[in-house]
Amino acid sequence: MIKSILSTSAWRIAAKLLDLSDEVGTIASGKSADVIAVDSSPVDDVSVLQRVAFVMAPGDVYLGAT
Repeated sequence: MIKSILSTSAWRIAAKLLDLSDEVGTIASGKSADVIAVDSSPVDDVSVLQRVAFVMAPGDVYLGAT
């Protein structure tokens, strides 16, 4: 649970420092976000980020190599 809180806090704090909190940093209606799909939680095992199934970015889907 602590790892998950730290991960989400990092995005929120980065957005605030860049003065982008209204646009990014949390998942909410009207905010911009890129999404990745992996087969398990990167909070538990960061190496899953090396095996991305797909990326969704501004309306487009890009399939991963795995």
